[in-house]
Amino acid sequence: MRFLPCALLILASIASRAAEIRGKVTNALGGEALGQVQVSVLGTKVSVITSPAGEFTIPNLAPGKYILRLNAVSYRLLTVPFSLATDADNKDFSITMVPDNFHHADKVEVRGDLFQVSDSPAITEMNLTSSEIREASTVFADDPFRAVQTLPGVSAEGNNEFFAEFSVMGAAFPNVGVYIDDVVVLNPFHEIGNFSEGASLGVLTSEVVEEMKLLPAAFPERYGDADGAALDIHTRDGSRSAPLFRITAGIAASEILGEGWFNSSRKGSWLASARKS
Repeated sequence: MRFLPCALLILASIASRAAEIRGKVTNALGGEALGQVQVSVLGTKVSVITSPAGEFTIPNLAPGKYILRLNAVSYRLLTVPFSLATDADNKDFSITMVPDNFHHADKVEVRGDLFQVSDSPAITEMNLTSSEIREASTVFADDPFRAVQTLPGVSAEGNNEFFAEFSVMGAAFPNVGVYIDDVVVLNPFHEIGNFSEGASLGVLTSEVVEEMKLLPAAFPERYGDADGAALDIHTRDGSRSAPLFRITAGIAASEILGEGWFNSSRKGSWLASARKS
């Protein structure tokens, strides 16, 4: 019995020397603290949620190399590598997360001929951001084209909600021009079966779309490939970080997405996505 206090003291001393990491997560836009962010240590079962002040603490980590993963709704997935040299090694992190609809742009303005006429402005246009597209996703499918069906004056083609095709103010889908990064795409769908008994799904997911713009009438001349309406889709840039891959399985389709920098200088990025329905 006399040795029990000594044993407890030794155990407490060992526990007090366990490595610990702490940090605070903030928004890249505005710098406010981000609560409800899932912070996980890959390769372990350790996972915590940030407090309303954006803070987190993960104790009792053994020495070694780890990758910290941060995941939050409407923010880009983020990974942070780190290492712990000894049991007494403590680390503090200050981490910034980037919203889905934020993009890095290097713009070069080129002025043309003084007599060159610019596009006439559209009388009416409706916009969807990546966050709005994701919020409109259903359990059945993550499909940006179904998000378009929620806009005023837009309905599923033939009132068949199993199909991603849509009509705009009475104009059937064959009369709607779809532009992806300024390139007209005639059939951006996976088709399953026939129109009466099948279904269709867009080839894009909300993970790769940055914004969508629907122009139902009187749109500029450069959208003149169809006379009913125009849907202008722009994909986002890839993350300028180490290569990252994600696999998502759903009821209607499964997707794999990869993104990252071209080299360590981070002067360029790549983004690739594939979908199987």
